[in-house]
Amino acid sequence: MKLNLKTWIATSNSFLIASIFFAPLIQNFGLISNLKYLFFGLNVMFIVTYLFQNNLKLDLPKFKIQALIFLSVFFLLFSIVSIFHYNGNPSYVINYILLLTIFVSLAIINNCNRAMKLFSNLTIFLLIIYLSLAAFNLFNFLITKTLIFDFYSFKYYRLNKIFRLGMGLEDPNFLSMKILIGFFLSYFVVKNKVMTNILLFFMFLSLSVAFLGIIFIFYLFFHYKKIFKFKYIFFISLLLFGFFYLVFSNELLFDILSRKFIDAGSSTGESSLMVSIEARLEQYIIGIKVLFENIFGIGAENFVNVATEYCIQNGYLEALNMQGTFHDFHNSLFQILICGGIITFIIFVFFCMSVYKNLKTYQLKTFFFLFLISSATINASNVLQFWLMFLLFLFIPFSYQFQKRIITYEK
Repeated sequence: MKLNLKTWIATSNSFLIASIFFAPLIQNFGLISNLKYLFFGLNVMFIVTYLFQNNLKLDLPKFKIQALIFLSVFFLLFSIVSIFHYNGNPSYVINYILLLTIFVSLAIINNCNRAMKLFSNLTIFLLIIYLSLAAFNLFNFLITKTLIFDFYSFKYYRLNKIFRLGMGLEDPNFLSMKILIGFFLSYFVVKNKVMTNILLFFMFLSLSVAFLGIIFIFYLFFHYKKIFKFKYIFFISLLLFGFFYLVFSNELLFDILSRKFIDAGSSTGESSLMVSIEARLEQYIIGIKVLFENIFGIGAENFVNVATEYCIQNGYLEALNMQGTFHDFHNSLFQILICGGIITFIIFVFFCMSVYKNLKTYQLKTFFFLFLISSATINASNVLQFWLMFLLFLFIPFSYQFQKRIITYEK
C-alpha cells in the first residue's frame, strides 16, 4: 500500500507541475484554468494519507530540513516586505504553498526508484506535449502569419521580427526555464538520450542565450572527448552546412535571423543582442541606486514604480521603454536582492548553500553553478519554475548522481 501511495503521489505531483507548465495556455479557458488547484488538492490528500500511515514521520536529512526552513523564512520575509509596500504581490504566498507540496512529495518518493522514475518520465512527457503546442504555434505563424495561441503580448516581437518558441504564448525566457527542468530530469534522472535531444531542440528554438549557454558549457566540460571525435565533427559540420544552406536559401529565415542578430535594435540600428545587453546594464545601474536607498527591499513587482522617477531624472526612461525591457531588473538574483532586501537575500544564499550540500558530483555542482549564473541574465524569480529547479537539485536521489547505478533499498 505504501508503494502504491508513493506511485499516486508521484503521479499527482507530476500533474501538478504540468499544470504549472500549461498555465499560460489554459488560463483563459474558464474552469480548466484552475487545474493546478485540483492537482494540488489531490496531491495533498495522498500526502496526508501517506503521513498518517507512517505515524506522521517524514525522514529527511538535516540539510534538507535546513533547506526547508530557509525557504520558508525567505518567502515569509519576502511577503512581509511586499505587504508593507504599495504594490504587494500575494502570488509569492501562493507559490510557496505549491512549492511546499512539491517539496513534501519529492521527499516521500525520493528513495523509491520506481516512483522517482514515474514522476520524471511523466513530467517530461507532459512538458514535451506543451512544448510541441508552442512549436506548432511558432511554425504556423512562420507559414501563415497568424498565431493559434495569442495570449502573451506579441507587439514587441512583431516590431522587431524576433520569432522564438513561446511567442504569443508566454515569455520565451520563462519557457526556457521549463525546458531546463525537463532537461535536468531527462539527463540526470531518466538518462534518456532521445528525450534529452528533443528538449535540446526546443531549447534551440527558444533562442535563450543564457540557458543555451548552460547546456553548451556543460557539454563542453564533461563531453569534450566525444565532441572532438571525427564522427561527431563530421556530423556537426553536416548539420551546420545544412542549417546555413537553409537560412541563406530561404529569404524569410534569413530575414528573421539577420534582424535578430544584426539590425533589430529598434530605431537605433544596433544589433538586438547589443541593445539587450546595454539595456540590462542601465537597469543594473538603476538597481544599485535603488538598493542603497532601500536596503530592506522595495517589495515584489515594484521595479517600475520605484525606478521610473530615477529614469526620468537621468533620461533613461524613453530608451528603456523603446526596447521593451523596462519592467524588472532582468536578473533573478538582483531582483531578489533589491525587491526582498539585504536580509532576505542572505536567507536566499543560505538556502542555495543547503541545496548545494546535496550535490555529490562535479557534474551536478557545475550544472548548479551554471544555473545560478544564467539566472543573473533574466528575471525568473517570480515564477515557480525558478524555485522548482532548486527542489530538483535538492531531491535528486543519491543513486542518480553517478553514472554507475547504486542499488538502494525501497521501503
